[in-house]
Amino acid sequence: MREVLNLHIGQAGCTIGDACWEQLCVEQNIAEDGSWVADAAEGGDPRSVFAETRCGRLMPRAVFVDTETMVVDGIAARKRGLYNANWMLTGIEDAANLYTRGYYTVGSRLVSANIDAIRKMADDCDDFQGFMVTNSVVGGTGSGVFVRLLEHLSVEHPKKTKIAFTLFPSPTMRDTTVEPYNSVMAAQGHTDHCDAVCMMDNEALYSIARTQMRIEKPCYADTNRIISQAYSSVTAPSRFSSGFLTDLNEFVMGLVPHRNLKFLQPSFSPFIGEGMQGFDGFSAAGITESAFDKSSLFVSVPSDPGRETYLAACLIYRGDVTPKDVYTSVSIAKSCKRRRFVDWVPTGFKAGVISTHPKVASGSPFSPGNRSLSMFASTLAAGSIFSRIGRRYDQLFSKRAFIHWFVGEGLSDGEFSCARENIEVLIRDYTELLRGAEQPEEEEDEY
Repeated sequence: MREVLNLHIGQAGCTIGDACWEQLCVEQNIAEDGSWVADAAEGGDPRSVFAETRCGRLMPRAVFVDTETMVVDGIAARKRGLYNANWMLTGIEDAANLYTRGYYTVGSRLVSANIDAIRKMADDCDDFQGFMVTNSVVGGTGSGVFVRLLEHLSVEHPKKTKIAFTLFPSPTMRDTTVEPYNSVMAAQGHTDHCDAVCMMDNEALYSIARTQMRIEKPCYADTNRIISQAYSSVTAPSRFSSGFLTDLNEFVMGLVPHRNLKFLQPSFSPFIGEGMQGFDGFSAAGITESAFDKSSLFVSVPSDPGRETYLAACLIYRGDVTPKDVYTSVSIAKSCKRRRFVDWVPTGFKAGVISTHPKVASGSPFSPGNRSLSMFASTLAAGSIFSRIGRRYDQLFSKRAFIHWFVGEGLSDGEFSCARENIEVLIRDYTELLRGAEQPEEEEDEY
């Protein structure tokens, strides 16, 4: 059994992580105190993500990290019998939404405790395969502590796969004034230390909750449970012995054709909300087409050619779906004229089926269905997302707005320009690929 270690960093990362473990417990038939609630065979093999204690309870292989105590203590109080208290780590003051406080000052005090907890968690594994991380680069802890911790993990575990589920700044929703600085500073950490990054933003998730799930006033608990559906799908093939995507490295291999092109856009289908229980009108072809639709993406993307230019895609079906259904559905999706699939990644399209029916956690806005699909796509839209963040960064930096807060915590003026240049390199990589993808069509038009 090859285990997966989970890291949840910052307020957003910890609350997302808690929702993900609720989903994983339901799928594996595990109660909130870590005991079995049904026949263990029905829940597959949970040992890749859960550790079994001497008394027979199952405990998540998860470390929760935050620079303040409120969120982590709240999670620990609600799930007293589930999580390991030694793996729930907090500081004594927050990062004040500053990358520099998370990286240099407040966060640096947490790193040694984090590394010790991860070492102990790794020692309990037979052969752990890598890490899955949840965080938000909008705030100081999710950006600064995230980068600092990943730097240490890259030194101690350079060959282990690292996949991040990261909240990025939304196009119009503003959580903090300095979020462009935080996200640009953290981007180099993603590029240098992660093997794949699943991009998300609250604006897209709120839109899904309102328009597709019919939730009049969605909250973070609703959006976190939307994320949990995709998060749990990454390890579902190994937990339910599907023979498809048996480890994290296999998941990453087909989706990341180039070192810098590791930013994925996850989506899910169908979103069955309250009042839609028992409705079985979602065919395999229908949920496939829905997953490709812009409205199902977890991140806001512009309506430009990059949105429909695919480098690779991974489709994980669950429930009543046959291999023939998958072949037909994928063929229909790929035949759509507005979508382009680059021909230099011939093995970039993966699809598989997990026969276990999808489940939903108690209190979730989801209603159970007979089939579902989680899709992770690598498209050239990632370049447009970073361009949008870069423009907002330039607007602040051109006025040198709020620079003194970062400099006061240890960041030099030169690091601002360096971080912006790194983002520009990333944007250029995606832009050049988009031009190359459009070139054949232009040549055909001439003849």
